[in-house]
Amino acid sequence: MTRILIIESHQQVRQLLERMVCRLGHEPVIAAAPTMPVLENIDLVIVEPCDPVSALLAEKIQLAEPLIPVICVSVLAEPLVNLAFSSRLLKPFIAADLAVAVTRAVLQSHKQPRATAAAPAKAALPESDLAS
Repeated sequence: MTRILIIESHQQVRQLLERMVCRLGHEPVIAAAPTMPVLENIDLVIVEPCDPVSALLAEKIQLAEPLIPVICVSVLAEPLVNLAFSSRLLKPFIAADLAVAVTRAVLQSHKQPRATAAAPAKAALPESDLAS
């Protein structure tokens, strides 16, 4: 089961994404300000980058854990953010589109194993920076 962090500022949309993720057989993770231990236990991030706070949080996650894939679910076709997305979905979209994006991201991330304690590959980012 894939653990998917959802970063969406609108509560109703976030709840919809949670239900979609559950129906696809994955576990949604909701955290206002994820800490490093939370990040170590997630496999994928879904973000709406049009909200500046959400975009900043996703950028910090990507700096701390560059091998965690990020799926953009946005109202804009080309959000103006400094993020590398594994997939982009334009709202509104259907569950089948999300399923394809999640599957693609998970398969791609398995090709690039995460760093271990013996061979760190992630940028150092204090937990306090993630919460800001």
